[in-house]
Amino acid sequence: MDFKIPEPILAVAIQAPSGSFVVPGRNNIFASLKYDYVIFDSGCTNHLLPFPTSISIQEFITKFNNNVWTVTHSGGVAALNSPVLTIGCGFYENFEIKLACSNCMLSSMNLRFHLSLDDCNTLVKFCKDRLHPTSYDKLVEFIKICQKLTDKKNFPNIMVGAPRKYVIIGQKIFQHMIILQCQPMMFAFKKGTSLANLDKIIGFAQEIIDMEKVNIEMPNFKDLHEEDHEGMNQDLLDLAPNYSYDKDK
Repeated sequence: MDFKIPEPILAVAIQAPSGSFVVPGRNNIFASLKYDYVIFDSGCTNHLLPFPTSISIQEFITKFNNNVWTVTHSGGVAALNSPVLTIGCGFYENFEIKLACSNCMLSSMNLRFHLSLDDCNTLVKFCKDRLHPTSYDKLVEFIKICQKLTDKKNFPNIMVGAPRKYVIIGQKIFQHMIILQCQPMMFAFKKGTSLANLDKIIGFAQEIIDMEKVNIEMPNFKDLHEEDHEGMNQDLLDLAPNYSYDKDK
C-alpha cells in the first residue's frame, strides 16, 4: 500500500536492516516498467534496473525498437562486473520515472538494465540484430567467463552473473534536487526549497510512515552488494585478466 508524503518533500526512502535506503512503496514506474524495490545510493552516479521479467523479450524489443541499444558495464569495484544494457532516448526526449509515494515525475535520458547471465543469453539469442557487433561481443565474452567460473569448484559461494532484484538510483537522477539524509530516512527536495520549517516537515513525514509501517516491507538486500561496492576475490581477477569493459555507473 503506497501513501503520499507531504510537500515540499519530493521523494523519501527509509533505511532497511542492511543499511540501504529503500523507497517505502512498491509502485515504482520507469518508462511504464513497474518495479517493487528502489534503493537510493549516494555512491552511485547513475542508476541500474533489473532486466524486466514482467514482459516477454519480444515485448521488450517492440517497446524499445526505435531506441539506441548499447552494452557497457557497471562501475562497481568487483573483479567481474555484470554487463549493462543502456537504452537511449532521442534528442530532447526523456524516459519518465515515478517513484512510489513521491510528489513529482523524474526523468532520465536513458534506461540502464543490469544483465544477469540468463539475460545475456536471452539477448544473444533474440537480439543480435538490435545490437552493435561490439556490444554483442561483450555479452558473448561475459557468458564465456561465467562458464569458466561456474566450472571451477573453488568458487562455491561467489554469485557470478546473478540477477538484480532491486533498482539502484543515484546522483544523476537527483541532480536537480537537494538530498538530505536524516537517520533513518533520506529525503529529496526541489532545489531552492526553503528549509525554515524542516524539522516540522520531516516530523510530519515520519508520523505518516510510522502509521504505515505495518505495510512497508523492508527486505535485507545483499544479493549484489559485493558487485555494487565491496569487490570480489582476487582469484576472479586472475581468471579474467583480459575482460575489457567501459565503466559507467
